[in-house]
Amino acid sequence: MASKGQKFNSYSPELKQTIINKYLNNQGTSRTLALEYNIPEKTINTWIYKHKHGKNISIDTRKTNAGRKKDENIDYKERYEILKKFQEFLEAHYEASNTKFTSKNFQIMPSVTITTDANLGQIFVNGEFTSNIQIPFEQGQSAIELSNLIAVSKQNSAFLYWLVTPSSGEPVQMPDNPLSMSIAENTTITAVFSNSLMDGVGVTAIGGGQVRMGGYIDDGEPNTTVVLNAIYYSGWSFDGWYTMENGVEKKLEDLSNSTAVTINVYDYEGKLIIARFVPNNTGNVNEDLSNS
Repeated sequence: MASKGQKFNSYSPELKQTIINKYLNNQGTSRTLALEYNIPEKTINTWIYKHKHGKNISIDTRKTNAGRKKDENIDYKERYEILKKFQEFLEAHYEASNTKFTSKNFQIMPSVTITTDANLGQIFVNGEFTSNIQIPFEQGQSAIELSNLIAVSKQNSAFLYWLVTPSSGEPVQMPDNPLSMSIAENTTITAVFSNSLMDGVGVTAIGGGQVRMGGYIDDGEPNTTVVLNAIYYSGWSFDGWYTMENGVEKKLEDLSNSTAVTINVYDYEGKLIIARFVPNNTGNVNEDLSNS
């Protein structure tokens, strides 16, 4: 086998024919002719083979300077940068395909987010308890089937309903517990619990946030007060204080839109006080408790 850069001797067609004629006229073997003309025996055998098979021996098909032709103008640094960028593209494409990006348009695959206020309760899903879980759609999956999603309340709290918020529609309250349903788009499902301030009064949060209580004074007097603090998570905003009337949310006009309000619990006996939070794109937060 020819090595890279090897140079070959060139022989005239007349010399090739002379050697072939001597071989055919029994004037020498390929070995003796090789010694006589100082030509490799293998080369002579090749000529003889071509002649016997009617091939033109005057054409030399051997490649000189085997291997890639050297180009003195190649910019190897530029070639390295091109290969490096191509490798980065392949790595990014592989990473994207493993994080639920489509290979065609690199759009984020839809998912179902199930959440609740961890201070009030937990969610039992996929065989474990959690307060926040995201279930992504698989490649080509048209819907996620949720089966026996259970809201479990903590001491001094009670489950009220599931708030199902699809990306393309209005929130829907579903009282079923356990909950089973089919989800076909980006959807947030929130388990809503009540938190008892005292007999007949409840507080809860809807959306990305929670309510903290402080300053509670229980001296048996009519002016018993408590401070409610609405704490929203990153990516959410506080929308105001609400209550429920005949299954419909109604804004509490007597409370300000401040995230901290002081109330007299006797004024809200028999009511549920709701701190409502809505998504935003501002990134403003008053306290990021999403991982607490």
